[in-house]
Amino acid sequence: MGQEQSPNQAGVYAVSIILLVFSTIAVALRFKVRRMKQTGYGADDWLILAALPVVWSLAAILIFGASQGSVGTHTAVDPETGKALETWQDLQIAEISWIALVVSVAAYGMIKLAVLFLYRRLFVGKMFNVMFGVAVPVIVLWTVSFFFGILFECGHDPSVWWSGPANITKYCSDYKPIWLGHAVADVVTDLMVLAIPAPIIWKLHLPSLQRVALIFIFGLGLISTAAACVRIAFVVELYTTTVGARDVRGGVTNAMVWGYVEGAVGIIAACLPTFKPLIKHRAIESMLRSVRSIASLGSHGSASRSRHQKDTTTQTTDSSTPAHNSYELSDFPSGNEPNHSFSTHIEGGGHEESMDIPENQIHAQTDLNIKDNRTHAL
Repeated sequence: MGQEQSPNQAGVYAVSIILLVFSTIAVALRFKVRRMKQTGYGADDWLILAALPVVWSLAAILIFGASQGSVGTHTAVDPETGKALETWQDLQIAEISWIALVVSVAAYGMIKLAVLFLYRRLFVGKMFNVMFGVAVPVIVLWTVSFFFGILFECGHDPSVWWSGPANITKYCSDYKPIWLGHAVADVVTDLMVLAIPAPIIWKLHLPSLQRVALIFIFGLGLISTAAACVRIAFVVELYTTTVGARDVRGGVTNAMVWGYVEGAVGIIAACLPTFKPLIKHRAIESMLRSVRSIASLGSHGSASRSRHQKDTTTQTTDSSTPAHNSYELSDFPSGNEPNHSFSTHIEGGGHEESMDIPENQIHAQTDLNIKDNRTHAL
């Protein structure tokens, strides 16, 4: 993985604009779904909305650097000695990469918190409450500590980054371990957040294959984590290369681009689980619905079919674990013109949309409509 493989200026422009557009669309669709479902906006929505302009600023930094010739280019080399030549572009990329890193810490922190509060909408139970109660303070402390650690890594005067290599070397001697520590801790906290749904989903009364599929849906954030791992590799390579032979612009370009990819893809991945109402494919929709229910709906469906003699039945059944969404079944006789329809609506308590149902119970309502020469709504 050489620094000479860094994207050129056209590549920087393309990545910046494409991911900016897709991340913006993802957030817009998220808020559209909230309006469609009339569920109201939560902390997860506001956090992801706040993270979006911060990620925009990372794209703006990349585009500005590319327009100046400092990002997407390579450090000049003395043709006789082969040593790297320091130019104003090398000084500029050091400055803007520091700004980008400070900004990215804030973006990553808000995205991680948005994912945690999205889980809060979907999951309940003692195990989740414990994991949530531990994860939120960890992410807050991670964000605050590295934000100020990087901001003041050169002492109380951040303007040292604009004063030249001599002062940077003198006053910012600890920046390498801080930057590497941030990159590694970023991956660790990502994995911690993404691992939270796995044990909860695995306890659902669902086939193993379907549980694996659900875990995969919530694990799409691993794409963002993969970008963070690539960024670590480039940062390590940059800091371990001999100074005289270092392609500063190429190495820093790689680190900045992958840092931006992590943030933009993180926003997209954090929004994907909210797109259920926009998905038309029945299989995918069914899997997403299952996250909101930990009851075995198949057993309720078979039991409700045996009660088709009743016009309308409403019953409340105890459940050891609360369901989180409604589920509808229908049964029609063969033929093009059915003379009756049968539907069951099951809704679980313990969720913000079912506040009138006790948390440990499931509410099932069965309706039978019979049609002959006249239509009777029974």
